Amino acid sequence: MFLLVICKYIDFFVHKLKFILLVFITFICCVLISCTTVLYPSRVPVSDQQYNKLHRGVTFHNLFATTNNTPIENTATRRLRMEVLDSLVTRFQPLGLTCIRFTIDPYLLFNIHNYQDLDSIPEVQSESEQFKILNKSVLDDILRSIQICKSRKVCVVVTMYTENTHGALGNNVKYQLYHNARFAHTLGKMWTLIAGQISSIYSPDDVMFEIINEPNYRGSFYNEYVNKDTNKVMRGVNWWDVAQQPTARMWLFTQEVVISYIRGAAPNHTIIASFDDNSHLDALPYSDISLDKNVIYAVHYYEPDVFTHQGALFHPFAKYISTLQYPYDSVNVASVQKSIPDSLRWILNNYRDFNKSTILTSLMNAKKWADKHNVKIWIGEFGLYSKNSPTESLKRYYQDFIDAANMNNLGIAVWDYDDSLFCNKFTQPGLDQFWKK
Repeated sequence: MFLLVICKYIDFFVHKLKFILLVFITFICCVLISCTTVLYPSRVPVSDQQYNKLHRGVTFHNLFATTNNTPIENTATRRLRMEVLDSLVTRFQPLGLTCIRFTIDPYLLFNIHNYQDLDSIPEVQSESEQFKILNKSVLDDILRSIQICKSRKVCVVVTMYTENTHGALGNNVKYQLYHNARFAHTLGKMWTLIAGQISSIYSPDDVMFEIINEPNYRGSFYNEYVNKDTNKVMRGVNWWDVAQQPTARMWLFTQEVVISYIRGAAPNHTIIASFDDNSHLDALPYSDISLDKNVIYAVHYYEPDVFTHQGALFHPFAKYISTLQYPYDSVNVASVQKSIPDSLRWILNNYRDFNKSTILTSLMNAKKWADKHNVKIWIGEFGLYSKNSPTESLKRYYQDFIDAANMNNLGIAVWDYDDSLFCNKFTQPGLDQFWKK
């Protein structure tokens, strides 16, 4: 009798276990099916021909983005700058220009400026419903600008540029990303509208989509949770380094969500992904690749920023620097140190022995990371703020950087054309090296 009871209980638990196992397997299958229907990952890797479209590029800022926190909302001004774009492409395409990078401010393109309101909008909409959300005049100008480039066989990279708050945190895409996990889906919906409109007219040969300019979860975490509350900082702990790996992972998750939305709207267009910490090379060791194969990875190179940004008032430290030479010269550095506040002299410590070999090593490491993961990597920004830089140093830096990029077969894009902050790079000494193959 006792054994019979025991057998019944065993039989009961076996059936229960089978049921639980069946439920678990069903759940896993649902997740897998959901992933394949929602993510739409492309299995076709980026070809060399597609990557070569990024061989020599330039960012054309202040066309659909902002100047000094003021969005360019005036149609007449925008049309004048489109004429500048036309002359730029006409002049430099014969010299080797292969791509133009458009920075687009969503505040300008979207009629809904509190982006959280997009959460309630259905993903499938009629064209009339879409133009309640999108500014049709701005979108038409974006499409015309792509056509200008296409007519000269110059590829366009469309990137979202969201550096300004426009008076409200609800209007700042990056702030929302850093503080609201759900906002990754909102950004995805925004990209669905943009990519859907553009890809319906222009082919993957004409346009690539870059998710966002310089994400910086790491800086946001550090500034909000460490700098502002010294009681949270443990002695002996370098929180800047501690934050690097988890914040890099946070951005990768966000980026993967947005890639899935873009892929749903543009199944065959190449997507350009980036890295946390303002797309800095330091984030590479903590970064992984997307499930999607049709992705190019962008990094930005402004090393060392005490040299490349010297005199730039928007830089917290480099704004105090002037006449710093490249490559490193100990006598010059000693002279520059005397001209800056004592408390900031440490900022030149990392500049010691910086030269062509340093640049080459950095770009080689980027290429090694790409080769390891069997992907393509692109230097989506580089450049110099020329106001306080010695002319000969400008020439040497440009020559050494471009040589290093060529040695590693890396595509590069200069920041930028006709930017008041960076003093119109295309007139800077040494940039003629940019066009040499």
